[in-house]
Amino acid sequence: MTDGYKDEIRKRAGLDGLDLYRVGVPSIGETYGGRFTGSRDTGGLGTGVYAFTTREAAEDNADAGQEVFVLENALSNPIRPEDFQTTVSLNDLGIEMARAATRVRRGESSFPEERDRPDRRLKRKARDVLFGTPELQDLYGFDTDEFVEDVISATALAEQSVETEPEGTVAQPINHLLWPEFDGVYPEGEAGESGTYGAVIYKTKIDECVGRRTERAEQIPADTLNDCFRRND
Repeated sequence: MTDGYKDEIRKRAGLDGLDLYRVGVPSIGETYGGRFTGSRDTGGLGTGVYAFTTREAAEDNADAGQEVFVLENALSNPIRPEDFQTTVSLNDLGIEMARAATRVRRGESSFPEERDRPDRRLKRKARDVLFGTPELQDLYGFDTDEFVEDVISATALAEQSVETEPEGTVAQPINHLLWPEFDGVYPEGEAGESGTYGAVIYKTKIDECVGRRTERAEQIPADTLNDCFRRND
């Protein structure tokens, strides 16, 4: 990824970094093979710190006594699904990647078969995501086959990570697909303000911030993250 392309993403965002609003102390959510599996309905936007895109949405979702933290400059080059349905499709793609891995793990399929079967839900969701996400179109155009190839490769890589990395530290397949070109997901409009979806800062960015591999449900103080994000501004 060239610096020029990253600058273009920031230009499209309209600012150097995007603030997020977290209810409660930030923590690592939706790690792969633990909290997040193919049986989930949500959490498929990726592994990392989830937050809201507006303060109002965070405050509306906070219980009595819960603090809302501002994560300043939290995302500098996210993908930005342009409508609610594309965010749903991105979440579903993350789930379908995990389901494909499960089929391969059980010996019911192989990664080449998952890639080549045109009837697979994974392939349909990949097309929906690509066609509704400008940042991905900058990379792939409308070449669904190339995108699906990378989807499968990322899924295989995540499965390898489950075998070699400590339990509770592995990022979802969709993280492997989008990082490092993108540091998270920032849904436009309603989806980013939803307690069902919201935005996510990818785990690898958090790991680089704190200088170690974070674990499932580990809390990282907002001040720690903000110090990192300011240094990266």
